[in-house]
Amino acid sequence: MNRRPFPRRALVKYALLQLPGGVLFALILIAAQRLMPLASWFIALAVAIWVGIDVLLFPWVWRSYADDQPLSLHSPVGLRGTVKTRLAPAGHVVVRGEIWEARLTTGSAPLEVGADVVVTAIDGLVLHVVSGSAPAPPQK
Repeated sequence: MNRRPFPRRALVKYALLQLPGGVLFALILIAAQRLMPLASWFIALAVAIWVGIDVLLFPWVWRSYADDQPLSLHSPVGLRGTVKTRLAPAGHVVVRGEIWEARLTTGSAPLEVGADVVVTAIDGLVLHVVSGSAPAPPQK
Protein backbone atom coordinates (compact mmCIF):
# COMPACT_ATOMS: atom_id res chain seq x y z
CA MET A 1 0.00 0.00 0.00
CA ASN A 2 1.41 3.37 -1.05
CA ARG A 3 0.75 5.57 1.99
CA ARG A 4 1.51 9.29 1.96
CA PRO A 5 3.44 10.40 5.06
CA PHE A 6 2.14 13.12 7.31
CA PRO A 7 3.49 16.58 6.45
CA ARG A 8 6.34 17.44 8.81
CA ARG A 9 4.99 20.96 9.32
CA ALA A 10 1.62 19.58 10.51
CA LEU A 11 3.39 17.23 12.93
CA VAL A 12 5.53 20.02 14.38
CA LYS A 13 2.53 22.35 14.69
CA TYR A 14 0.48 19.62 16.39
CA ALA A 15 3.28 18.79 18.84
CA LEU A 16 3.90 22.43 19.71
CA LEU A 17 0.21 23.07 20.31
CA GLN A 18 -0.13 19.95 22.49
CA LEU A 19 2.99 20.73 24.53
CA PRO A 20 1.51 23.43 26.84
CA GLY A 21 -1.40 21.19 27.84
CA GLY A 22 0.90 18.26 28.57
CA VAL A 23 3.27 20.40 30.61
CA LEU A 24 0.37 21.91 32.56
CA PHE A 25 -1.02 18.41 33.22
CA ALA A 26 2.39 17.24 34.52
CA LEU A 27 2.74 20.32 36.74
CA ILE A 28 -0.72 19.78 38.20
CA LEU A 29 0.18 16.17 39.01
CA ILE A 30 3.45 17.24 40.63
CA ALA A 31 1.61 19.87 42.70
CA ALA A 32 -0.97 17.26 43.69
CA GLN A 33 1.88 14.98 44.78
CA ARG A 34 2.95 17.60 47.31
CA LEU A 35 -0.57 17.68 48.79
CA MET A 36 -1.27 13.96 48.81
CA PRO A 37 0.76 10.81 48.44
CA LEU A 38 1.11 10.05 44.72
CA ALA A 39 3.72 7.60 43.55
CA SER A 40 6.20 8.87 40.98
CA TRP A 41 5.36 5.91 38.73
CA PHE A 42 1.71 7.04 38.74
CA ILE A 43 2.68 10.51 37.54
CA ALA A 44 4.93 9.05 34.84
CA LEU A 45 2.16 6.67 33.74
CA ALA A 46 -0.43 9.48 33.61
CA VAL A 47 1.87 11.67 31.49
CA ALA A 48 2.67 8.70 29.22
CA ILE A 49 -1.05 8.05 28.72
CA TRP A 50 -1.56 11.76 27.92
CA VAL A 51 1.19 11.64 25.29
CA GLY A 52 -0.13 8.30 23.97
CA ILE A 53 -3.57 9.76 23.43
CA ASP A 54 -2.03 12.64 21.45
CA VAL A 55 -0.04 10.17 19.34
CA LEU A 56 -3.11 8.01 18.69
CA LEU A 57 -5.28 10.99 17.72
CA PHE A 58 -2.78 12.58 15.32
CA PRO A 59 -3.63 10.38 12.29
CA TRP A 60 -7.24 11.58 12.49
CA VAL A 61 -6.62 15.29 13.08
CA TRP A 62 -3.42 16.07 11.16
CA ARG A 63 -5.33 17.65 8.26
CA SER A 64 -6.50 20.39 10.62
CA TYR A 65 -2.88 21.33 11.20
CA ALA A 66 -1.72 21.08 7.57
CA ASP A 67 -1.73 24.47 5.88
CA ASP A 68 -0.82 23.14 2.45
CA GLN A 69 -4.41 22.13 1.69
CA PRO A 70 -6.10 24.26 -0.98
CA LEU A 71 -8.59 26.63 0.57
CA SER A 72 -11.14 25.99 -2.15
CA LEU A 73 -11.17 22.23 -1.55
CA HIS A 74 -14.52 22.38 0.25
CA SER A 75 -15.74 25.71 -1.07
CA PRO A 76 -19.48 25.87 -1.69
CA VAL A 77 -19.02 28.38 -4.53
CA GLY A 78 -20.84 27.09 -7.62
CA LEU A 79 -23.04 24.66 -5.67
CA ARG A 80 -26.82 24.70 -5.80
CA GLY A 81 -29.00 25.06 -2.73
CA THR A 82 -32.54 25.72 -1.56
CA VAL A 83 -33.96 28.73 0.27
CA LYS A 84 -34.90 27.83 3.87
CA THR A 85 -36.07 31.28 5.02
CA ARG A 86 -37.09 34.09 2.66
CA LEU A 87 -34.15 35.93 1.13
CA ALA A 88 -34.98 39.63 1.07
CA PRO A 89 -32.01 40.25 0.74
CA ALA A 90 -30.76 38.10 3.66
CA GLY A 91 -32.02 34.79 5.00
CA HIS A 92 -30.96 31.16 5.17
CA VAL A 93 -30.28 28.50 2.54
CA VAL A 94 -29.51 24.79 2.62
CA VAL A 95 -26.39 23.76 0.68
CA ARG A 96 -25.05 20.17 0.90
CA GLY A 97 -27.50 19.53 3.74
CA GLU A 98 -26.07 22.40 5.82
CA ILE A 99 -27.96 25.55 6.78
CA TRP A 100 -26.06 28.72 5.89
CA GLU A 101 -26.76 32.40 6.35
CA ALA A 102 -27.13 33.84 2.86
CA ARG A 103 -27.41 37.17 1.12
CA LEU A 104 -28.71 37.83 -2.37
CA THR A 105 -26.36 39.57 -4.74
CA THR A 106 -27.14 43.25 -5.30
CA GLY A 107 -30.14 43.85 -7.53
CA SER A 108 -31.66 40.37 -7.15
CA ALA A 109 -35.36 40.04 -6.48
CA PRO A 110 -36.37 38.44 -3.13
CA LEU A 111 -36.66 34.63 -3.14
CA GLU A 112 -39.29 32.60 -1.30
CA VAL A 113 -38.84 29.38 0.70
CA GLY A 114 -38.07 26.41 -1.55
CA ALA A 115 -36.55 28.42 -4.40
CA ASP A 116 -33.33 27.14 -5.95
CA VAL A 117 -30.15 29.22 -5.57
CA VAL A 118 -26.56 29.07 -6.78
CA VAL A 119 -23.70 30.16 -4.52
CA THR A 120 -21.58 32.84 -6.21
CA ALA A 121 -19.24 33.82 -3.36
CA ILE A 122 -18.55 33.31 0.33
CA ASP A 123 -17.70 36.01 2.86
CA GLY A 124 -16.79 34.45 6.20
CA LEU A 125 -19.85 32.34 7.06
CA VAL A 126 -22.23 34.20 4.75
CA LEU A 127 -22.94 32.85 1.27
CA HIS A 128 -23.72 35.21 -1.58
CA VAL A 129 -26.32 33.64 -3.85
CA VAL A 130 -28.39 34.25 -6.98
CA SER A 131 -31.59 32.60 -8.12
CA GLY A 132 -31.03 29.07 -9.42
CA SER A 133 -33.05 29.93 -12.51
CA ALA A 134 -30.76 32.89 -13.31
CA PRO A 135 -27.40 32.20 -14.93
CA ALA A 136 -24.61 32.34 -12.35
CA PRO A 137 -22.04 35.07 -12.85
CA PRO A 138 -18.65 33.86 -14.12
CA GLN A 139 -16.21 32.52 -11.51
CA LYS A 140 -13.07 34.56 -10.82
